[in-house]
Amino acid sequence: MKVNVQKLEEVLAWFAPSDGLASPTSASHAWPSRLRSAAMKSAQRTWTPRRLLGEWQGTWAMAASRSSTGNYYITINKVEGNKVYGRSERPATGKSGESNWNFVGTLAENVVIVKTPDLAMELTVSGKNMAGWSLVRGNRFDLNLAKK
Repeated sequence: MKVNVQKLEEVLAWFAPSDGLASPTSASHAWPSRLRSAAMKSAQRTWTPRRLLGEWQGTWAMAASRSSTGNYYITINKVEGNKVYGRSERPATGKSGESNWNFVGTLAENVVIVKTPDLAMELTVSGKNMAGWSLVRGNRFDLNLAKK
């Protein structure tokens, strides 16, 4: 598990006394072991792009008309650097036809961004949830998914 030491130091510095006499790493200021342990565990749970891999399932809702909704699926097959490779699937409903497409997106922190001439999609990942929107042929859809 990769620990972001700089972020950990920022977290620990937040708890440091404001008098400037001691720092989280100085010998004169020992952190309580429970606080140090909690900070280290938090740093280890930091979101990583590998957590994107796999199947996500949820729903879509047409932004203009909340009565139009349906199931929505995304499979993330590969993450290389800031590139995300996957497939989006929206099964047909009574009011909407099936829409399936492969995509290559960009990962910016915890946000997946996909832009092509025909569509755009932006999804923010938070733990095992992903939420955002897609724009297909001028129609905006709100998306909410969970890791399967």
